[in-house]
This record gives sequence, structure tokens and C-alpha cells, in this order.
Amino acid sequence: MVREVGDCIATVTDGHGQIIAVWSDSQLREDADNSNLEPSFCWAEAIAGTNGMGMALVLNGIVAVRGPEHWRADMHEWNCLGAAVSDPVLGEAAAALNISSRSEETVMMLAHRLREELAAARQHLASQAARDAATVRRACARAEHHRSDIVIGLDLGGAILAGGQEVQRRIGGTIEPMKALRSVARDGLAAMMAGSSWRTTFAPGPPLALAEEQFEVRLVEGPAGPAGWLLSTADHPVEVSTPTNTPAARGTERPDRVAAEFERCVLLLSPDEIRFAEARGHAVWLVTDRGRLRALTRGIDNVERQLADHGFLRVHRSFLVNPDRVQRIDQKGNGVIALSTHLGRPEDIPVSRRSTPAVRQALGLDSVSLTGRRRVP
Repeated sequence: MVREVGDCIATVTDGHGQIIAVWSDSQLREDADNSNLEPSFCWAEAIAGTNGMGMALVLNGIVAVRGPEHWRADMHEWNCLGAAVSDPVLGEAAAALNISSRSEETVMMLAHRLREELAAARQHLASQAARDAATVRRACARAEHHRSDIVIGLDLGGAILAGGQEVQRRIGGTIEPMKALRSVARDGLAAMMAGSSWRTTFAPGPPLALAEEQFEVRLVEGPAGPAGWLLSTADHPVEVSTPTNTPAARGTERPDRVAAEFERCVLLLSPDEIRFAEARGHAVWLVTDRGRLRALTRGIDNVERQLADHGFLRVHRSFLVNPDRVQRIDQKGNGVIALSTHLGRPEDIPVSRRSTPAVRQALGLDSVSLTGRRRVP
């Protein structure tokens, strides 16, 4: 498509807004890199402000963002059309397709091609979901053959796919995920993303379970990866597998080290090595002196509690910053600022308006304007 039409750039992001593939007109390659339309850059709306890819993920639909509608000034010459690829099982955006061009006419002309690509991607995911469902049903049937108690098959989102007559009698034929099933499925997915071999028991409550009745949950693997969950009546509680270095595991002890994943090992970081932390879903990425590492602790709120005693500030719903490492403040207009821990490269760490006074105070700027003129009391 890009080669046929020219004058445009096509990108694909993951569900967190990070670009994983780029195709561009050769004449626009350098311009694309200068505008961060390149692999590894994150265009999540919480990080990069209004843009086609990020807004498509937020709205789980198709979004056009024209020129100055972009939050980033370096995108004001670009017109973008982003389209979310929705996961049919989880009901969330799993990826985003995007076309960018300086010509609004070119972007609109390619809209139908983007919709065709989107339809193909959705069909692929739907086919994979059907294969995963078949895998779960087979696993459920095998388990029922060897057990006399209740066995239930769930998809990755917690919807019931299979179960015997007793299960059907209890739930009345519904396949909609119950709140308890949806919750345990999401906990399992979060643990898998953290690299944990997760298993647990839980009591889903009525109508699925009788009073005090507990079920053991385990993952069903398919040829393409995780396919769903298998629930079976538990005779006794199973110890919950959780990632290490969580607040619950440590109690109230103040952490002197922060655990982070690096390839096949775990690094123990001193808090002063961490420049800032960025949330992408439940995962938290630490930008450190050793590079970008994923924290073992899940959830930005948990990381905030872990690092609060070390002076870290919550500057945005998705960002924590070490004030001692801030080296640069960029004005974005209308009183909005962004921070960087690198002098030569703007990192555009967003600061919410509500957090701005605390940030100014922590940086010793509460009595100084960012234009260099002292504030008048």
C-alpha cells in the first residue's frame, strides 16, 4: 500500500501503543524517524497525548487526527488515521494500525484500504479465538472423563466455554462472563505477563458455585500459546502463585532494592538508579541507568507505594518520577509542562495539571516562573 501510493507512512503498534512495525515511502524515512514514527516509540495517549494510534486504542475504534489536533508539536504537519484491532475474547484493543501523511487527502484516500487490513486482522483473531475455544473444550472433556466432580472451561477473558449438565443447570445456559470469573481470568493474565507460573483457588459464589465451594484454576495451553482456563472443584486450597517483590509479599518493610526483569535474570536496583517509571496496562517499566527494565511489582499504584519513601512523585496517572534525576522541563503551552531526565533528548514525561504544583515544589521552582522570571507573591 505504501509503495503503491507513496507520500505516507504505515505503522502497527501493540496494545500499549508501542510501534512494532513501520513501512514508509523512502523519501519520508528520515522525516518519520524525526517525528518518532519508528519502532519502539510509544504512542499511548497517556504518554504522547492526542494522536491517531493512541486515541484508536483508547476508543477501540477508528480515529482521524489532523495536524494541530496532535498534542505533540512535532506532529502538527502530519495527518493520521488510526484503527484499533480488537481482541474478540478480551474485548480490548490488542493493536493499532495507522496511516500518516502530510497530505490529508492521501490519508482519506487510503481509509478504505486501512479498513480492509483491519477486517483481515479481525478475521485472523476471530479464527484464532475459535481454535482456542476448541482446545479448551477438548481439555474440559478429557478432564471430565477422569473426574467425577465439576469441570468448567473458560476463555482467556473468563467466559464459560464448556461444562457438564450440572454447570448448565446452575448458570441457566449463559455464556457471559460472571464478575468473579472475569476477575480471576484477568489476575491470571497479569501473572502470566509477569512470567509467573500462576495457579490459585477461589470461590466464585452463586449461581455457579454453592456456598463455600471452591474451584482450582489452571491454564490451558494451545498450539499458539495460552488458550483459556480450566476450573475444577478443589478439595483443598492451592497456594496462590504471585510475582515476588509485591507489597503483600514484603509486608510493611521499606524496600531497599527494586526487582526488575532482565532477559533471563532478575536485577536488584537501588531506587536512585531509577529515573522514572511508566505504566503500560498492569506492567510497569523502569527507565534506569541500566536501560529500560520491567518491574516485577505489578501496577503503578503498587510501585508508587514501593518508591514513595524514596522521594518519587506521581506526576501523571501513568508516570512516577525521581525528582533528583530531572534535568529538563519543557513547556507545552497553556501551563502544561513535560519532564526529561536526559538533557540532550526530550523524554516528554507528561505532568498533569493537578500534579504541577507538587512537581514545581519538589524541583525548587515554586517561586520561579518557567520563563525565568521570578513570580510576584
